[in-house]
This record gives sequence, C-alpha cells and structure tokens, in this order.
Amino acid sequence: MKVWNVVLSVLVMMAVMSTAQAATVTWDGSGDMNWEQPDATSWSGATYNSGDVCQFQGAGTGTVAIVSNVTPASVRFNSGSGTYTITGGTIAGGSDLQKTVSGLDVTLSNTNT
Repeated sequence: MKVWNVVLSVLVMMAVMSTAQAATVTWDGSGDMNWEQPDATSWSGATYNSGDVCQFQGAGTGTVAIVSNVTPASVRFNSGSGTYTITGGTIAGGSDLQKTVSGLDVTLSNTNT
C-alpha cells in the first residue's frame, strides 16, 4: 500500500509542476503592430500566449491591430507616455484592463468582453 501512496504522490507532484504558469510579457511593437495569439513578433524578448499578463509601457505606441481574438489574463497600461489605439479583433475571456498612469492615452475601438 505504501508503494501506491508514493507513486500517487509523485504523479500529483509531476502534474502540479507541469502546469504552465502565465508569463508577463511587455509590448514593444518591434516586429509589427499586430497582436495575435500566439505572438512572438511584437513582445520584448518573449512570446505572448493565451492567459499571459500583457504590459503596455509606452514603447511601440500607435495603432495595435488585434488579429482575431486574444485572451490575456490581464492587460496593463502602467508606465510611459504616448497613445495606443486598439483595433480589430476582441480582447476576450476573464481578463481585466488596468490603466494606472497619466500621460498614456488608450482608445479601445473594438469589441471587448
């Protein structure tokens, strides 16, 4: 019976450890100004995937076109200055939207749920 307890404990630990954790990615618009899912071209040294926390900090300002739908955990406009206009597809899912800095203008001209 003890062997089964050890095996079960190991399997549970492996399942917990293999669960992907959400990353925090920062927009830079360097590859293009399209936000898609997944997206490796517009984020500073990272790939955006569904469920990630997305930070917009003043780099790559301009019109950000969402290709289809994106489902981030959170979208944060939390430093920098400039103007972002979000167009195209939908920011969907259980994500929240935070703007915590003045001097950074954000216009949402798309459908968001």
